[in-house]
Amino acid sequence: MTKSFKYLGLAAVLLLTACGGGEEENASLVSLKEQRDSLKAVKAEISVGISELESKIALLDTNLDRRVTAVTVIASKQGTFEHFFTVQGNVETDMEAMVYPEAQGRILKIAAKEGQKVSKGQVLMVLDSRVLQNSIDELKSRLELAETIFQKQDRLWKKNIGSEIQYLEAKNNRDALKKNLETMNSQLDMYNVKAPFDGVVDDIMPKMGEMASPMAPVARVLNLDQVYLKCDVTESYLGQIKEGDSVKVKFPSLGLNYSTTISRIGKYINPANRTFTVTVKINNKNERLSPNLIGEVSIRDFVQDSAIMIPRSIVLQNPKGEEFVYVSKTEGETTSVERRMISTGITSGDMQLIKSGLKANEQVVSEGSRSVKDGQEVKILKNLSYGG
Repeated sequence: MTKSFKYLGLAAVLLLTACGGGEEENASLVSLKEQRDSLKAVKAEISVGISELESKIALLDTNLDRRVTAVTVIASKQGTFEHFFTVQGNVETDMEAMVYPEAQGRILKIAAKEGQKVSKGQVLMVLDSRVLQNSIDELKSRLELAETIFQKQDRLWKKNIGSEIQYLEAKNNRDALKKNLETMNSQLDMYNVKAPFDGVVDDIMPKMGEMASPMAPVARVLNLDQVYLKCDVTESYLGQIKEGDSVKVKFPSLGLNYSTTISRIGKYINPANRTFTVTVKINNKNERLSPNLIGEVSIRDFVQDSAIMIPRSIVLQNPKGEEFVYVSKTEGETTSVERRMISTGITSGDMQLIKSGLKANEQVVSEGSRSVKDGQEVKILKNLSYGG
């Protein structure tokens, strides 16, 4: 007898025992307990038989108790793929000047305050010029006398009175004093310390009444409307970037970001660290950037139009190091996944460049990709987007 027929017989015995039995069998408690124990033994043997049959059926029937894995998918994207590398640089400006006086003297007046906007030529400080002023006043008196003598000598000369030498001496003396006065007036202007260009007074060093000298600066003036960053870039990038290439500039300490271009590439390779200099100009009309502020410059060294790309986190590898993804396919009401071998290029941020193996807008498995296998039926929970 096979096990199947055996279990059917046991089931029949169990049914007859439960329903049958005469009055004599039910007459005593002992008889009832014996029937109960017999039924329990039969039941246990049948349960074991059922478990064995279910195990065999599970091995033969692939449609029994089928599990469908839930996944999310994201479409492969086609567009412009850019790669950037990042270097650091310091904010600099050509419009930064330490202002030195052209003459020596005691400071009589400080005409500007720190943080004040000034125009080119505006007076910042006035120095004591009394000695020179006294010399100018004396020279003016001498010039008045020389002018009077010349005028009289000129009238006499026109009347043919006097010698030519007297006339020429009077004229020469008058003209020489005029030039001396002009020179002294120019020197007098040197006692006014002026702004060299339009900008902001960042610092004033001396105090009122102190001595100022051409050997020491008295003020710092800045114009931060246009600043630039200078970065040292390794020589391996020399042939990959050029003037006009796009760059992204980030200032972590201020939380500011700018998009601009390379304005200049240095031609000199520093032998100490094998780098060349890249200069990036930034419009700073709001004056939020200050000299020597550290900035991070992301320079584009690769760009490809109509490139296929996907998030790099969904690219998988087999034990041989070969890269692949799972692509979802829907036929009728059934959705399954196909294992697709791919060839990848460089990464940029979170995106992976795909050289081959994928086309635009193919549905690539994202979440759940490590829980499926080739040809497996899946359920798509969500179509992800690149917007968030």
